[in-house]
Amino acid sequence: EGQDCATLDHLANNAREYVKKTGGNSSQFSSRNINSIYEKRLSLENKLRNALKKNELILHYQPKIDVQSGVIQGVEALLRWNMGGKGLVPPNEFIPLAEETGLIISIGNWVMAEACTQLTRWHQSGSPKIGMNVNLSVKQFQHDQFFDVTKRIIEESGIQPSFLTIEFTESLFMDDIDIKTEQLQELKSLGVKLSIDDFGTGYSSLSYLRKLPVDELKIDRSFIMNVPEKSKSCAIVSSVIFLAHKLGLQTVAEGVETEEQLQFLRGEQCHQVQGFFFSRPLPADELYSRFLQV
Repeated sequence: EGQDCATLDHLANNAREYVKKTGGNSSQFSSRNINSIYEKRLSLENKLRNALKKNELILHYQPKIDVQSGVIQGVEALLRWNMGGKGLVPPNEFIPLAEETGLIISIGNWVMAEACTQLTRWHQSGSPKIGMNVNLSVKQFQHDQFFDVTKRIIEESGIQPSFLTIEFTESLFMDDIDIKTEQLQELKSLGVKLSIDDFGTGYSSLSYLRKLPVDELKIDRSFIMNVPEKSKSCAIVSSVIFLAHKLGLQTVAEGVETEEQLQFLRGEQCHQVQGFFFSRPLPADELYSRFLQV
């Protein structure tokens, strides 16, 4: 399968990585199929490393709509990759790779800076003062320069911190909860808001929810897609909204696609919604012309 040590070592590494990805505790001979998978992965990784330098990364923005008034209240910045100008690479193909390789730190910082700068442009144009949600990866949060970088981005972009909401998932609290809570308190001191994304799908604990300095809960689309048809999904969504109200938190339902879902959420007094019922994620110019142009 190879004529030198480097080639054989490469093939063996690919087989090892394949075993790790499929659960471990096993053995695996190298094969052409496995090698092909990891050759493509290596190629994609190399291209992703150059994506920032080549300005191939872009942001699309999905509106957050007030349930009662139907007016846009904010947007969520969503990362897209136009690789070589040949079309968008699906996020589920490159974001996990960015996480695995650590590239998510530099990419995440770029997303934060670009989103804040774009919001400042919109505010300066005289458009309605909407907010901006930006997703935060666990690796990005754990980086020792994260707080300083975020503070610098806020200062350099000119954004009013109260219009920036930083989203993180419950996976952030798999360990060292007390330390991470202190770090979130420090982040909150910058004047930003904090949001728990995909609430209810991970390590959902009322204990940490009581302690955390959060402002918003985002209800995962996996629950929304089954309302109002399935009673258990309705019960979960209603309970999350009720809990958030009691804790003084905003609620955002993701993945709203039908009038029936919207009416259910309106009846439960959910605050905001996102989803294709209102709009897919849009490039900045298109979002401005559709939702923000006065």
